[in-house]
Amino acid sequence: MVLEEVCAGYTFFWSGRPKAEQRDAGVAFAIRNDIVGCLPCLPQVINDRLMSLHMPLRGDKFATIISAYAPPMTSADPAKEKFYEDLHALLATVPKADNLIVLVDFNARVGTDRASWRGVLGAHGLGSRNDNGLVLL
Repeated sequence: MVLEEVCAGYTFFWSGRPKAEQRDAGVAFAIRNDIVGCLPCLPQVINDRLMSLHMPLRGDKFATIISAYAPPMTSADPAKEKFYEDLHALLATVPKADNLIVLVDFNARVGTDRASWRGVLGAHGLGSRNDNGLVLL
C-alpha cells in the first residue's frame, strides 16, 4: 500500500503494482485528512484488486467500505475465479452490524433478460450479457 498526501486535504491510500511492473489493476480510497485521524485502523489491502476500510459513523456504528476492480474479459479464468473467491472471503469478514458499501467495477455486462434473473436484475440493464456478467449474476 502506498500512502500519499494529496494537497487538497486528502490522504490517498492505494494498492497496486509497483511502477517497474505492468499495471493492469489498482484500487484506492481518497479520505479527508480530518477523517483519517478518526479511523480505528488503516485500510486493509487484500491485493491489487481489493481493499477495505472500516470507518466509524455516529454513535457506536461502523461502515465497511470495499473498493474492488474485477479482471477484464481478456483475463484468464483462474484470475477471475480468484477475484470472486477473494471478494467472497472479504465479504464474509464484514461484521453483521456494519453498514456495507461496495464500490466496484465488475467489468461486466448483465444484459436485459429480467425474466431469467427475476429478483436479481432490475429494469436498467444495457446491451447483451457477457461472460463476466454471467459470472456476476
